[in-house]
Amino acid sequence: MACMLFHPSIPIQGAPRRDDLYSIADIGIGNADWLLELSQNVSPNLQLYGFDISDKLFPAKEYISSNMILENFDAFGKLPKHLEGKFDIVHVRAFTIVVKGGHPGTLLDNIIAMLKPGGYLQWDEMDFASFSAHVPNEITPKGNMESLLERFQDMCKKSDLDFGWILNLAEICSQKGFQVIDSFRLPCSDGLRHMSTDNFLMALEDLGYVVSEKVLGERRGYRLTFNEAVLETRKWVRISMDMVVVVFQWNKKLS
Repeated sequence: MACMLFHPSIPIQGAPRRDDLYSIADIGIGNADWLLELSQNVSPNLQLYGFDISDKLFPAKEYISSNMILENFDAFGKLPKHLEGKFDIVHVRAFTIVVKGGHPGTLLDNIIAMLKPGGYLQWDEMDFASFSAHVPNEITPKGNMESLLERFQDMCKKSDLDFGWILNLAEICSQKGFQVIDSFRLPCSDGLRHMSTDNFLMALEDLGYVVSEKVLGERRGYRLTFNEAVLETRKWVRISMDMVVVVFQWNKKLS
């Protein structure tokens, strides 16, 4: 199962000695579901670390395996000394709407500082530039859903969110000294599109309540557009986006 969570080119030690301290970091863990799944499929001698700016979604300690450590850490802040050069593998995902100004800058610098020489980085990122509406046939209307997505993209622009860096992630990391092992795009499968639509609609609905009108636009108009878009889903209009996966190896020595 671990090979399904990591690219096959990334070596996962089967059963290292505890004193080997083979360490894996997951940055931006949220509720730690990815790390919890990984813990069920790797040796208990591997050291698993999860980091997030908030611990509000961290699972109860009773659900965490003995080889797992969860810590608060702002990935855009100063890297704590004890995390420097510590990790054989760093996994990053879902920073799309956190990276401002079109470049992962400080986040990437911290990842580099966390890796051991020869360590691996796997970055799984949602490409919001590919956020689009899908219909089962040409006669199914999707105009309201497309209007909703246009308003979302407009909100992102007003919030200094430029998604172009996702398409250029391999090049950005290569310029920093990473060796690019693989880079590919994963479209949402038909089987997952219904679930992804439900998830995205919950997020889009929340935006109508929490985002300022300066960014959102007229609130009542947004909610009306949202409601009309939801009605279109009853005719099998769906929304989804692609995921971009890039795998790197860090070959520079620690300075």
